[in-house]
Amino acid sequence: LFGSTSMTSYANYTAYEKSGINAHVKFDKKFRDLRLIAGVSMTHSTSAHTKIVNDLHAEGDDHLTVTGTSLYAIWGYDCIGTYGTEEQIKSLPSLVDKSQLKVGDLIYRDVNGDGVINSNDRLVIGDTNPGLSYSLNIGLQYKGFDFEIVGTGRANVDIQCTSEFFWNGWGEGNYSEFVKDGKYPNLSYVKSANNFVLSNYWLTDGSWFK
Repeated sequence: LFGSTSMTSYANYTAYEKSGINAHVKFDKKFRDLRLIAGVSMTHSTSAHTKIVNDLHAEGDDHLTVTGTSLYAIWGYDCIGTYGTEEQIKSLPSLVDKSQLKVGDLIYRDVNGDGVINSNDRLVIGDTNPGLSYSLNIGLQYKGFDFEIVGTGRANVDIQCTSEFFWNGWGEGNYSEFVKDGKYPNLSYVKSANNFVLSNYWLTDGSWFK
């Protein structure tokens, strides 16, 4: 720094940590002409922000702290249901102007309790990094023939259903058929500024095995 003694400089001030465990177990045994082979592999991984510049927040906004959260954390709103009556729309804090709301729209939690729903009410609602990845295999060998089954999977991971397949709704006929089954928020001709924001309503379990 030249020419000023009052400037503050942050150098290499952001840091994070990653850690994990890899394990593999294998069984291999021959019974005369028959050979049995089986194995299991797994990887467990975690990550965290350990140092963030000015990661300070007002009282009641501790949930906005990034330090200590996963590098792959999903930040969004906590959906606590849908508006069932006009009285609920009038009485509960809302993300958008109440004139834009209708029965069936999503309700979000006022996390910091200030009576307003805004970006300060966002918190960690999921993680896109699989906490556990695994595979297994079992095989048989007999003389000149062999047979093997391989399976892979992952667990403890969230998927954001925020693509156009879910967040369409511009004009008539643009909603996917499956969103009309009653489990989804109020449908409208123009995409709702209230319903189509990232919240745990639009998260789904991304675990799979195949």
